[in-house]
Amino acid sequence: MNIENKLLVCDFDGVLIDSELIGCRIWSDMLDGVGAPVSVEAMLNDYTGKSGPQICAQIEKDFGYKLPDGFLDTVNERVETLFETQLKAMPRALETLSGLNLAKCIASGSRPERLFQCLRVTKLDALFNQSNVFSSHEVKRGKPAPDVFLYAAEKTGFRPSDCIVLEDSVAGVQAGLAAGMTVLGFTGGSHCTPFRIESLKKAGVCLLFDDFAALPDVLSRLPDVTGSPSSAMRK
Repeated sequence: MNIENKLLVCDFDGVLIDSELIGCRIWSDMLDGVGAPVSVEAMLNDYTGKSGPQICAQIEKDFGYKLPDGFLDTVNERVETLFETQLKAMPRALETLSGLNLAKCIASGSRPERLFQCLRVTKLDALFNQSNVFSSHEVKRGKPAPDVFLYAAEKTGFRPSDCIVLEDSVAGVQAGLAAGMTVLGFTGGSHCTPFRIESLKKAGVCLLFDDFAALPDVLSRLPDVTGSPSSAMRK
């Protein structure tokens, strides 16, 4: 695929920043504290890729819990406090993205306040700012609905068929494909397990990669048909 005049649409948590384990451990600990135990593994496998309100609603539906008022606010506060000292960008993400000659943006389920905090802490704000950072909190539906991806494409002036999505969650892959975009699966985060890799394959990613240094090569091997799986899929 010729990537000139394409838009690289990056999910944030678990793709550009290695945040999922930090967040899921806090969610699991907080849920246990209110008598609604959900393991870290279950948080990683079943709830990542969605916004905080979506996660709360899904947990209440799945387990019959009624989470207390203010629960999500407390989770967010604890996560953001730890992010200030523990959060890291994915290895080689900044260097690789800086060297790619194509437009870039973020389309995430995280709140805008958290997005800009994390960009500052990880120094990824050298590449991303208010003009190219989009949150599902700005649209009607979060992932797996395609809304935030379509919103990002509209705001940046690209057709969905000219967008290449980087995702690490099944919900995100489903959203990208529903938007009519090519979707790559990133598996280099500390939260990625063989189960997640297989789940991304089954969800329909075009290619998998686990190191940002490999991204230029992966982009060069993309098929020309948007969204269609490739026989070149690899771990």
